[in-house]
Amino acid sequence: RAAAHAGVGVACIPMWEWLRPDLHWLSFVDVMICPTHHCFELMQDWKTRFGYSWKTVLVPWPIDRNRFAFRQRTICREFLFVNGYGGGETSRTDGTPTKYHRKGIELILQAAALCRELRFIIRSLVRIPEPLPSNIRIAPATRDNCHLYEDGDVCVQPSHYEGLGLQLLECQAAGMPLITTRAPPMTEAMPWRTIPVERSEVVEVGGGFISSHLMTPESLVETLRPLIGTDISEASLAARHFVESERNWDDAAGQILSELLGR
Repeated sequence: RAAAHAGVGVACIPMWEWLRPDLHWLSFVDVMICPTHHCFELMQDWKTRFGYSWKTVLVPWPIDRNRFAFRQRTICREFLFVNGYGGGETSRTDGTPTKYHRKGIELILQAAALCRELRFIIRSLVRIPEPLPSNIRIAPATRDNCHLYEDGDVCVQPSHYEGLGLQLLECQAAGMPLITTRAPPMTEAMPWRTIPVERSEVVEVGGGFISSHLMTPESLVETLRPLIGTDISEASLAARHFVESERNWDDAAGQILSELLGR
């Protein structure tokens, strides 16, 4: 508000899942720099429905590819899951907790219990409840995100929803083929394989309501099991190429700077 009243332009890089159309400060935004197409369409819709006057720009969000050492993966033996803090819990419209986290760790644990052929590495900043199936290895958290993807062959991120999902891009920069949810915005990361969504439900996040996409552990097993022992050399190269050609700061910085300068 102070910036707007002083005549200073206001740019917002929105994380759609935390926004509500009734937030008072939204009326002071001059430009929405949307990091996903999913977010861009939502902000365009809000302009029409609620009368906001901001300029809406799509900039598929980049990462610094040079921070992630590329290692070509060759054979699919271990699946990596990066949990972070888990993404927080949500509640349903009636106030009851969903009892799952945004990143989908419960699906990883259930799939590992269903199919002992699947080998998982989990990196998490929160403690994972024990006992764990013997085919899950807990790797220590790293001080720097560029080291998250050193172990494992294929990255599996069954997110129920994402604002941006940097790990979906970072793993590919490191040469790991990506498997994620068959729903936007996760599919915008150009995954190698996707996990079918059984159904979606409306959940509350930060006082607003969004769609959360639900999968079954059986579908996750069906997606992953055929990949064990397969050659992933080309998929590894394609993952890195996608980040280099579509999601790198070298190309996006100029567009972002132009919008920030109001050009």
